[in-house]
Amino acid sequence: MRRGRWESEITIKTSFIVKAFQDYIDKWMESGRIVWAKAKGTPFQRFVFGYKMIGFFEKEWHITAVYDAVPKKKMNNKKAEVYRILKNMECVMQKKGLFRKNVYFKSPDYFQELQKYIPEIKASNRLSNVLNGNEKVIRLVKAINPEALTITLESISDEHQILIRGPEDLRRAMAEFYKNPTHITWTITLSTTLQKGPRLKGKIEKIVQLFNEIVTAINRVEKSVEAEIGR
Repeated sequence: MRRGRWESEITIKTSFIVKAFQDYIDKWMESGRIVWAKAKGTPFQRFVFGYKMIGFFEKEWHITAVYDAVPKKKMNNKKAEVYRILKNMECVMQKKGLFRKNVYFKSPDYFQELQKYIPEIKASNRLSNVLNGNEKVIRLVKAINPEALTITLESISDEHQILIRGPEDLRRAMAEFYKNPTHITWTITLSTTLQKGPRLKGKIEKIVQLFNEIVTAINRVEKSVEAEIGR
């Protein structure tokens, strides 16, 4: 995908999503339905925004916070082992109940399929339990009421991305990265609608607060894993 150029000044032509998140964006770049942005004032480094149409006029936004926990230059054998342990902790939000829905985090269903390619992988509820026990996280999720919320690790190297043609290629690329991870980068993706109006600013603030809380939880878990490996 060919990207545009970096922008840093809000104008009349600036897209709705950039204007909505402008308090948390330093620079951004747009290409079609995708916006890449450098974050400011947050513990994560980047945003990625995209959308799909629901019905004729409404957009469902996919808002991703990208957190570079360990960049390539700091990776070593210990960090690679940390990645493999953290990979087991990926989780997704679930809703339960018809009217007053309860929300909670759990391991994703795709782990069973992934085990065919990575036999060592084993779902862990360690991060899920931390998030489920965080009242602020649960309160923010309920307030935002997203359609979906996923917390995953980047698991494909740049060179393999262009070679992926289907689900099997994807799983094999993930298996290769699992053996030799080059970095530890988390992606927290939330799907929701955003309407213009007086409530928009408050919803954006809650989304960023939620991302910040999740990154803080990830950091705590990651530090405890590193300490355990170091023993």
